[in-house]
Amino acid sequence: DSSIIDNASFTAAADTFHAEGLGLCLLWNRQDSIENFIKIIMDHCGAVMAEDRTTGLIKLKPIRNDYVIASLQEFGSELGNVLEMKRFERGAVTDAINEVTVSYTDSATGKTGSVTVQNLAAVQASGRVISQSVDYPGLPTMDLALRTAQRDLTAYTSGLARVSLMLNRSGYALIPGDVIKFSWLPDGISQMVLRVISIDYGSLTDGKISIECLEDVFGLPATTYVKQQASGWIAPDATAQASTAVAVFEAPY
Repeated sequence: DSSIIDNASFTAAADTFHAEGLGLCLLWNRQDSIENFIKIIMDHCGAVMAEDRTTGLIKLKPIRNDYVIASLQEFGSELGNVLEMKRFERGAVTDAINEVTVSYTDSATGKTGSVTVQNLAAVQASGRVISQSVDYPGLPTMDLALRTAQRDLTAYTSGLARVSLMLNRSGYALIPGDVIKFSWLPDGISQMVLRVISIDYGSLTDGKISIECLEDVFGLPATTYVKQQASGWIAPDATAQASTAVAVFEAPY
């Protein structure tokens, strides 16, 4: 029912995607569930769809640099709203994916193409190429595929911290995709920006909320170091032209 959609969030997300030139050419053939199709769309555009627990409306939230750190809700050891930090880990640079290949569908030809981007510093750090292939059939152009590949590569090679926290009920309004500040002075962590990945709201009688977070990295880059090669083909001139071979002679009767 359209009444359960948060129109403001969908409109804001549409404006963001339009400004980025992020348009998809994708068909839902109804053979798959709508839930899986929505997940495919979210993976393409780097966004999260979730129900706002304070309004009951479904919100669409692009994962972008669209917030002011000072205004984010803060959780930490000194604030009393974090009951436990269950996990804090950061992936090793030597094991990080440093090459991403994205498959896309060229809207002009209808054929499947692929682009590859690398983080050369990460390749040197690990001493080898660690590749990841991703299929984004809804991307219609090579330029968009390159930018999306760069987005994924940045997330893979940034060495982002993964954090699991146990909160009190002050985190009741959080939904996946939200951004928070996290401080944990015993480990020297101060105002780290985290993106909420998943939430277990627990029960009211228990009063504990478990969240999985990832250190925030921003979405679709505006540019990439890989450029689309210009075509060398020149369209031929099909207009009528005067012949350069001319022979003049008197025609016989």
